[in-house]
Amino acid sequence: MLSTKNLISGIVIVFVFQLGGQSWAIDPLEQVELDQASGLQSSDDIFNQNHVLNSRRDLTRASSYKSGRFAWYAHDGDEKTAWVPDPKESGGSLEISWGLAEPIDRILVREKKPQGIQSLRLELYDGKHWEEISPISPKERGQFQFAPRSASAVRLSLATSGSSSGIAEVEVYNTQRPAPLARFGSPGLLAAMQKSEAVVLFDGSPYGYSRAGRTRVSPRVAEACLSDDWTRAVLLFVCESLGGKVDRVEEDRIEADRISTELNGQTFTFTMTEGHGVIEQVGRLAERAGLEWLQQGPLVLVGQGLEALKQKPILAELETLLGQNPFLIKARPEGVADAVVTPSLTQEGTTYEWAGFRATAIPGTNTDAWLKYAETRAVRTWVGAPRYMDMYIRPQETVDTAADFERLKAALRSAPEENDIVAMRAFLNKHHEALAGEFSVYQALGIEVINQTGAKTWPDTIHDDFINWASCYVLTYYLAKNFDVAAHQYGNEPDWYFDQSTDEQVRRRLTLIADAVHSAIDDVNRDHHRGLTAIFSAPVLASDFQGRNARIMMQTLHTRYDGTESSDRLFQLFNRHRYSGRPHQNALEVRQAKQMMREEAGEVLPQVFTELNFATGRYWGRPTTTFTNDTPAVFSAMAGIWGWMLEEQGVYGIFVFKLSDPGVWSWNNTGPFSNTVTYSMHREQDPDGDDKEHEQISYGTKNFEVCRLFSKGFHSGRPLLKTDVACSDPEYRSWTTYDEESQRFFIWSTQPSDFQGYEIEFDFSHLNLPHGALATAELVSGARHGEVICGVALPASQKLRLHQPPKSGMLITIQAQPLTHEVVSPVADATVQQGEQAETNFGHEPQLSVGRHSQSDQNRMSFLKFQLPDEPAAITHAMLQLHGQSISRHAYDGGFLFRVYAISEDAWTEDQLTAANAPNVFRTVSSLKQVDLEHYPVGHATCFHEPSDMGITVTQAVQEAQRAGREHLSLVLIREQYWPGEQTDDVSAVFAARESGGGHGPALHLWKERPQVDASAVQAESIGGR
Repeated sequence: MLSTKNLISGIVIVFVFQLGGQSWAIDPLEQVELDQASGLQSSDDIFNQNHVLNSRRDLTRASSYKSGRFAWYAHDGDEKTAWVPDPKESGGSLEISWGLAEPIDRILVREKKPQGIQSLRLELYDGKHWEEISPISPKERGQFQFAPRSASAVRLSLATSGSSSGIAEVEVYNTQRPAPLARFGSPGLLAAMQKSEAVVLFDGSPYGYSRAGRTRVSPRVAEACLSDDWTRAVLLFVCESLGGKVDRVEEDRIEADRISTELNGQTFTFTMTEGHGVIEQVGRLAERAGLEWLQQGPLVLVGQGLEALKQKPILAELETLLGQNPFLIKARPEGVADAVVTPSLTQEGTTYEWAGFRATAIPGTNTDAWLKYAETRAVRTWVGAPRYMDMYIRPQETVDTAADFERLKAALRSAPEENDIVAMRAFLNKHHEALAGEFSVYQALGIEVINQTGAKTWPDTIHDDFINWASCYVLTYYLAKNFDVAAHQYGNEPDWYFDQSTDEQVRRRLTLIADAVHSAIDDVNRDHHRGLTAIFSAPVLASDFQGRNARIMMQTLHTRYDGTESSDRLFQLFNRHRYSGRPHQNALEVRQAKQMMREEAGEVLPQVFTELNFATGRYWGRPTTTFTNDTPAVFSAMAGIWGWMLEEQGVYGIFVFKLSDPGVWSWNNTGPFSNTVTYSMHREQDPDGDDKEHEQISYGTKNFEVCRLFSKGFHSGRPLLKTDVACSDPEYRSWTTYDEESQRFFIWSTQPSDFQGYEIEFDFSHLNLPHGALATAELVSGARHGEVICGVALPASQKLRLHQPPKSGMLITIQAQPLTHEVVSPVADATVQQGEQAETNFGHEPQLSVGRHSQSDQNRMSFLKFQLPDEPAAITHAMLQLHGQSISRHAYDGGFLFRVYAISEDAWTEDQLTAANAPNVFRTVSSLKQVDLEHYPVGHATCFHEPSDMGITVTQAVQEAQRAGREHLSLVLIREQYWPGEQTDDVSAVFAARESGGGHGPALHLWKERPQVDASAVQAESIGGR
């Protein structure tokens, strides 16, 4: 029998299984458009020598993209699939990259059958230039052999005959080094794996290792994979990775789940008994399957023929491969940088005007607090006329003729608020309080709104035309008068309805709503002395943006619903929706939409995407979907989409769909998922809490953090500055803008590598910065959650070297004005602990602690209070610095993520604070009572096993406290529940308190305006400087 008595933290478990020499590979992630995510590794076969097999599929560029003929089909390892160019163009181009340049000497191009390529041209990219390569011979035009050269991308240009001609597979090799690709392991490890088929697990690691490479044990599960809460997910991974066929028998209870499996020639039903640990369950499964089990040091091996994996170097490498967080690889402080980024002051475009979210600030929820944290300046709302206003449009007569329409229209416009056409008082009684609650949030936060106002279809009568015109007019008037909302869009995704309508019906509906919006804004300006500018966007298409419906709108750009011509445009923005993880396809479609507009109208409208995300809701919700908004492939693709669409120019705004929505879902024990960039749930409360409370935002995903960071800098039509990038990876890119009001440069850096971190040198010497200019970097990666990773005064060279992990987005902010730096220590800090210690004060302990546990006795949160300077100098930047580490029962260093809130309560004292009297926290659960505009998140931080500094930007909280005349700033460090059923018992964190000594206590770094520069007084200061 398997015993667990000697198992210790740090265990690596290896399953070895012989399948009669049959080769197999597991692709843990489904294909794009079914899943739209790719794995951490570029290949699902560790013995692969092909550099481009499944490499960076979302970044493969093509001259055309079509469903079922995707560009990455040309390097997916399956000759039955192929990339096929658009038949209308009789050819096309395809570009595949694999990261930084590596030596190669052989390329194979396999044509789709039946072959119809008339000519084929191949070029290689070395990081600077494209070079054409000739085939071995004209008869063997798909085979290219050449002297070894360094390259990072291959480009194919082809002319085709027939609609099905294309590229089935492209393969890239270095025959001078016939070993498998180094990223999958050392030659010794791969040789050992060839002698046995194995699955490897590490205590707490989310990854398993097998012939499929390093893959996620359960792609939706962020917790430790050997946590007992995830026994079922681990056992399913073991069975399926070893070639077993699994049927799920009972899924109603995780603790007593049963699986029926065929494994190692054995067919049996296995019950995951309640109360048994995951490691013991794995051992029981191995016994049932007739596999050997052996414990050797920190390793557990299950299977047959274990000798190949028992060598000490092999076991040590496996422990490193799975035990090391792949996103925490340390930087190389010396040596040649992988990329050099050089921003300049030369303007080459403008940023988006709007960079925000589709949002609804529902009264009674904490959406307002999260909008404040996001610091977004634009949202798209959904107060549609069909829902809010149609029922209140009550003309006293039937509108039968065009003359009737114009007469009633004129009457309504002459007295929009006092007439016998609209039951305005009934509307106000029903909706005004809730709408004022929502839109007052946007006004308070300085957020510009575009509202989905218009309908998308209605019966084809003049009477219904008037009802819909009047409904849209009155609602637009109301929103403009009360909340200064002047930007509106047509009804949401009318594609299907338009397809059932004639050209004239489509034209009339679009132009009627456009007229209603413009008339309402004109009349509010007339009646209330405003200076609002109407912005109307249409046609809000979800599908064919170059087709008939889009062209009809462009043909009527200056033509009113009655056929008369207008000198002004009826439509200010071309509106569409896009869901895709492919940055280059999105950028290509922006170009194609411009071309369509030129063809139809001779002019081009700015484009707005009032919905954009990685995938639509139906893909997030599939039982087999393996991605979440925290999957690196997802948020790094979105980071790239923000940048590449900006570079294309002509996009006025993007709204990520969506900020919040009630509910977080899960099934089959796969972990949580949602089609929004935050999670919402009924939060944890004390037993006597409000059981009728709305669902609240509980967690902002990394996709949310990417949008938050990007929108901090790249909005309001700021200048887009020329940025030179020297990198052999053609997909690495940076973009730069400047905000004149705050005197800050912002640099957005996207790192697309599947597996390799990049050393990046940023050269700011062309920006005319003052000596010692402050530079900060905030990062979203597999290990970071939008937190500060660097805060430094630039040296005399004005160069900054940073390590950017794979699949990540980073925002660098440079303060362009001279600043003074002050470090403030807290006047009070204390941890409180619930349960039996609720009345105990820990104010003078040398450590602070944060932890959330299923037992309230172990819930701990920490409070900080800082004295704010009383001098008048304006604070331009503020950063909280902490020094701490995570405490975990698992060996894998997955990190401990916690949240920092600013709260308005400052009266607490260090020597009196307890869990029983702590302000604004519940007494039995780790959760804040109020989360609103006075109690809001200011940031997150992640600590790891190794003690280190961490930083959180708190500028907004400090500036707000100063404006309010407050003397102190209070902050709460807390770990709340992020999704239903989340298990956080295994990990917590400790931090140095102000009493700790050694200069590691909490610190508030303040940078203030300095009218005159004293260069001799400026020293290079890092985030760790005191």
